[in-house]
Amino acid sequence: MLHALTHLMALVDVLRRAHDVAETSRSSMGVNFVGLGCARSAPKAGLSATPHGRLGSRARYLRACTRQWLALSVGVCAACGGAAAETRRAAPERTPLESLKHACEADDGASCWRLGIQSLDGSEGLEKDEARGAAWLERACELGDARGCRSLGFLFAQGVGVEPNDARAAELFTRACDGDDLRGCFNLATFLAEGRGLAQDVARAASLQERACTEDHPYACVALARMVAEGRGLPRDEVRAVGILEKACAADHPESCGLLGELVQAGRGTDVDHARAAGLFERACDRGSVRDCYWLALAVETGRGVARDRERATALWEQVCGGGHLDGCARAAALHLSAAHQAPPTERAQRRERALQLLVRACEGGDGARCTACGGLALIDPEAPQPNVTKYGDTISAPPSAQATALRCFERGCAASHAQSCTGVGVLRYLSGGKTPDSAADGAAFFTQGCDLGDAEACNNLAAFLAEGLGVAPDVPRALALFEQACASGHAESCNTLGDIYAKGERVPRDPPRARGFFEQACAAGLSAACDRGAKAPKKR
Repeated sequence: MLHALTHLMALVDVLRRAHDVAETSRSSMGVNFVGLGCARSAPKAGLSATPHGRLGSRARYLRACTRQWLALSVGVCAACGGAAAETRRAAPERTPLESLKHACEADDGASCWRLGIQSLDGSEGLEKDEARGAAWLERACELGDARGCRSLGFLFAQGVGVEPNDARAAELFTRACDGDDLRGCFNLATFLAEGRGLAQDVARAASLQERACTEDHPYACVALARMVAEGRGLPRDEVRAVGILEKACAADHPESCGLLGELVQAGRGTDVDHARAAGLFERACDRGSVRDCYWLALAVETGRGVARDRERATALWEQVCGGGHLDGCARAAALHLSAAHQAPPTERAQRRERALQLLVRACEGGDGARCTACGGLALIDPEAPQPNVTKYGDTISAPPSAQATALRCFERGCAASHAQSCTGVGVLRYLSGGKTPDSAADGAAFFTQGCDLGDAEACNNLAAFLAEGLGVAPDVPRALALFEQACASGHAESCNTLGDIYAKGERVPRDPPRARGFFEQACAAGLSAACDRGAKAPKKR
């Protein structure tokens, strides 16, 4: 009995402390609990003063009180739990970006790496900030994230967000590779092969590419295959190179398929098989390899290993053009112009317009010949005879918009030192300027540039300006010398002009036999009008 009483006394003490907690909670949280009936009906005397004879009633009291206190405890816990839940709901949750930053600040390298990449891309709610991205990546690297070291190394290699520093890039690629980052090993191998940022070591570069390729890094396999095929850092073995590429191509890596196609097409390390090569090029092209779309377009245009199809080739060249390979633009333009010759009028105009658009894009790469072709095409009326717009005295029938396009192309071509483009600029500046003294001087400057670069048409035009004093001081001797220079280059108009000068005795003594010789040269160069004049002119004595 005494033992039971001791337990009851301990329970009462626990319940009293619970009551204090409940009261505090009720007053502070505003929770309404059920009335404590046992407290109101409890005997006035405390338990410690209860006679033994009344133990039974007191035991019943304690049991009742215990039940109520237990109920109260459940209520308190429920109320506290509810209040905690309300507190959690009221507190704002972190956004994914905030969580990422919090994790990075807590030294999670992977989170810092992600922040760095997102800062570089300007994605996931972060503004594009290359310098900030570099800072995140540096923290990731310092925390031991190999990807952070590799990505930061790339920034130093490219000078993105940081000053370019090949030595620092090589150091970071080394750290990444030591951390088993295969891309880091690939980048380090590339630097070693080129001697960028550290001493050149082709053998070690080959070893790293082998390591990365063995672990199925496709770009490393391509690099390794090239090194093996060329015997750089490893014994030359084209058969092995083919085997490496076949494995990588089977894993659906487009560049591997394309390089394998080149080896198969050339019969290096395997038998020549144009059909197989075309299939490999197509596979790589379908997966976005512009380089291999180029090879496929060439095969389709020429019918090598695949059915010849000029329309399909045109579409493929346009695809190559869209991928940034400007040779594709020029080739597509050439096929459109070729098809325009036999097309009905409406389609012919459309083909020429598309060819012009493609040549404008090809010219953007700064290839002078393509710019000259672009400028010439812009001035052609597809439904009229082509005007000779390179001759200074002609008028231009093309609309102003076409002239503006031609001028842009010619100017870019001339900047690339293409002589005929300089001539085109001179003609357009002179004619579109209204043949004024200023426009003549402008034209003469470009004719001089074109002539110095070897264009006979420019020399002819400059000679005419010098003979007539257009935009430059008259200089007949120099004009005659330039006409003769152009004539010797096969420029028919210059030969014919010299024939006229000596036949009429303009600014020089009349010399019919010499005139006949120049008319004959013009005739031989393709100017039919000069043929009769040469036949009628007196022969040399």
